[in-house]
Amino acid sequence: DGIRQLISNQSAEFNAWFFSTVQLVFAGNDSEGLQYGSIGTEEKMFLRWEEDQNDNADLKLDKYLQKMCRKERLLELIHD
Repeated sequence: DGIRQLISNQSAEFNAWFFSTVQLVFAGNDSEGLQYGSIGTEEKMFLRWEEDQNDNADLKLDKYLQKMCRKERLLELIHD
């Protein structure tokens, strides 16, 4: 699971230094879509990104990353 991998990578014995400047972390796949959290977020607290539920197109991960990583959307998430 991508979330567990992100959490373990943030521990001191792995790559904690890499995450020192990171604000948001993403995990996902095309069947389940995208989940996101911030550094130190517990697995159960990651949020599922859900937008355009009626669009059942393949490549959910790509679609949601593209929408979430728009400049305006990222600034909204960071500031609000």
